[in-house]
Amino acid sequence: MGLTTSCCAKGEEVLVDDVQKVEAFGDGTAEESPTGLSGTETAPVEDSKSLPRLPSAASASDAISIKTDGDRYTARQLLLMGRYIEAEELLKETGEDEDGVQGFLEKVMPSMREIAVRARLPTEKEGYTKLEIPEHNMVVYVRRAETIDVCFSTDLPATWEKMLAMNWEADLSSQWLPFSPEVVTTYSQRASQLMLYVHAKIPALPGSREAYIHRHVVDCFTPNSILDGRQGLLIVEKSPDNWKTGGVFMDEFHVKPPPSSRWVTRDEQLESFTFYEYVNPTTIRCFIRYKLNFNISPWLFPNVALFALAKFTGKRWHAGLMNALEKFEDFGYQKRVDERKFPIYDAVLERALKRSRMDLLGEDGPTSPQAVSEKTSLKAAGKAVLAVGALSSAKRKPGTEEEEKGANWASAS
Repeated sequence: MGLTTSCCAKGEEVLVDDVQKVEAFGDGTAEESPTGLSGTETAPVEDSKSLPRLPSAASASDAISIKTDGDRYTARQLLLMGRYIEAEELLKETGEDEDGVQGFLEKVMPSMREIAVRARLPTEKEGYTKLEIPEHNMVVYVRRAETIDVCFSTDLPATWEKMLAMNWEADLSSQWLPFSPEVVTTYSQRASQLMLYVHAKIPALPGSREAYIHRHVVDCFTPNSILDGRQGLLIVEKSPDNWKTGGVFMDEFHVKPPPSSRWVTRDEQLESFTFYEYVNPTTIRCFIRYKLNFNISPWLFPNVALFALAKFTGKRWHAGLMNALEKFEDFGYQKRVDERKFPIYDAVLERALKRSRMDLLGEDGPTSPQAVSEKTSLKAAGKAVLAVGALSSAKRKPGTEEEEKGANWASAS
């Protein structure tokens, strides 16, 4: 499915999606069906037909291709691939700026580096209220001051292909996010960033809410990861500076003026982030921490209602996400992945696969301090690759050169 890579030599290939199944194949515990996921939880949601229907999905004109002469990418190409860290290192090495990349990095990298100290669960001593959701093995922390601060973490049985697509193809998220928001996405032509316009009806609140959210998608699969060496995919979000007035943001995104209707309230999302951390070849740890300026008085929406909404949203988010992972193709994500309109897909999936191979084959490489991972022996990894190779060959036509090589390797083993 999409990107493939040579593994263990001898011509066998491992598909990106199949990497997540390798450990189970190695010990003979894998089944043909995917990992069992929790079903969608039902809850009363007000009719969303009153919301304005907005156009969504990326147009063909959004497609970006990268061509390079030789083995080295330019700093601008690295930005389009989500490799902000490498782009920064390249500029330091060459001492030359190109197409305004230096100014862009000077603007965004300091705040991203500050995230490292906050990429952890808070405590009740810090003024947070701890809300447990045992059915999903989740704990949500909520603190209300001038803003609302929410944080939680959970482990997901997902592939990197799916996690990247579900954050990059944001307009498709209305099918599974709580309150079924309408999402319109605009993509950057300069870096792996996008602008989201989100409009939703929250049952507990009068009228409807809207927000503009600017999102960076950063590849942290590098030993020099800005999150203290922890590897994975970093999503950083914040409402643009002109969220309240409208106008042009970063010379390429257009923000509409605030709505004239008193029944539509525009909210500001303060800097928030999600870190999808590599744990092992079958597990991705999702850590979310966000702040929101809710624009509603505490006496109208007391803490007891806030905490109830936080738990309800956490449950709906988890159930919706699990449902989306199961229905990845039905929801239209797989089609977007296969189209490969943006270079960030191949770039991230290649490095995620390489990181998984480090564990599976015992190759040297950085290990996340927070990852709880046991290395698979080379022998078990070999069996796993054979099993995945057999699974992959079933999808190819019989008699191909790849099958013959795989059969020769299996008989030699």
